[in-house]
Amino acid sequence: MAYRETMENNGMEAGRAKNQIPYCTVVLVVLNVILFLIGLILPKAGEWMESEGCFSVVYLLYEHSGFYRLITAAFLHADVEHLLNNMLLLYCCGDVVERCLGKVRFLILYFGSAIFGNLRHMSFQLEAFMNRSEPAERFSG
Repeated sequence: MAYRETMENNGMEAGRAKNQIPYCTVVLVVLNVILFLIGLILPKAGEWMESEGCFSVVYLLYEHSGFYRLITAAFLHADVEHLLNNMLLLYCCGDVVERCLGKVRFLILYFGSAIFGNLRHMSFQLEAFMNRSEPAERFSG
């Protein structure tokens, strides 16, 4: 309903014009791209991030620390195509969602989704370990 009201007011919601830059969305896209490029351009940095488990929630199954991985794992992208598809979708949809929810609620939704998605992925990994089957495929945007 709020979205309809926003569009009926020619894209104005609480003084925000429809052509205003969605800052949170842009920052998230840039952060994702920078982290991907660091791992791609600087192999030592990428190897360090991987060896520390920065992008894997599986370490939480073996350690009872490092809960930052629930967030950092959300910035993992397998290849350039995966990154481009996710960032295109984030920018196109994130603009509308950020405009409707506002910056704070948009960021809560983004990081909440990352945390719960990674917890779900971790549950698949735990189930695969318990059943001694192949690990579950990673959820990717």
